[in-house]
Amino acid sequence: MSPRTLRTAAFALGVLGGVARLVVVIRLDGLRFADRFDRYDTGDLGYLAAQVAALAVPLAGFGLLVWIARPYGTLIVHNGGFVAPASPVPPGIAAIMVLQLLGDGWPRHRDETTQALRLDLGGGALGFAAAYALLPLTAAIVLLVLRTPVLRLDPTGFTVWERVRRSRHVPWELVTPGHPHGRARRGRLAVRLNLPPLGIGGYAVTEDVPVGLLHVRPGVVAVAIRHYGEHPEHRTAIGTPAELARLQAVAAGE
Repeated sequence: MSPRTLRTAAFALGVLGGVARLVVVIRLDGLRFADRFDRYDTGDLGYLAAQVAALAVPLAGFGLLVWIARPYGTLIVHNGGFVAPASPVPPGIAAIMVLQLLGDGWPRHRDETTQALRLDLGGGALGFAAAYALLPLTAAIVLLVLRTPVLRLDPTGFTVWERVRRSRHVPWELVTPGHPHGRARRGRLAVRLNLPPLGIGGYAVTEDVPVGLLHVRPGVVAVAIRHYGEHPEHRTAIGTPAELARLQAVAAGE
């Protein structure tokens, strides 16, 4: 299952969750009213549970799809280099949460007899409701379309895009031989650079690669950066299918 498919699934699940939240608000809200003074009875607990379920079920469904989509993707050949695409998981979760807002803000009124809520879409209220719905829908699309961070490897070095219009390029010559080694911590892989130590304590200069936000296993990224830092003779072939196959064989052997 591709990252694009997972993003699309996150959007669809988020919309369903937002609609479910709207149904909960409209259909179950009246059941928790004790009288016209808006004092609540034990129906609050069920109402709250239904609201939580409207968010938890889409998140669980998305988590199941991510689990089914394993293993993660690999580096791909793109424009003369190798690219590690961004993971769809963080933006997918954020989009599902944002789309919960579809269940709020709609014009409504309360029936004085049954205390039940009713949608009020007469007159200009329908236009207001449509404009309101565009806000979470647009925000979710933006979250899913912005695919940073991305890691790119080319014959000159590796580049990390971590925010919009912000990138960091590290030449292969600056990568310390044997690095990176060890496991990623807090979703970030520290690459030690051949630069003078910083500060009085002589702290090593490192470049953090946000592997936890990439759709590639951290170990594959570590092997690729370490390999090209130690083997300049292979750098010129970066960006070709044959070199990617050779790199994958190297990673499989470590």
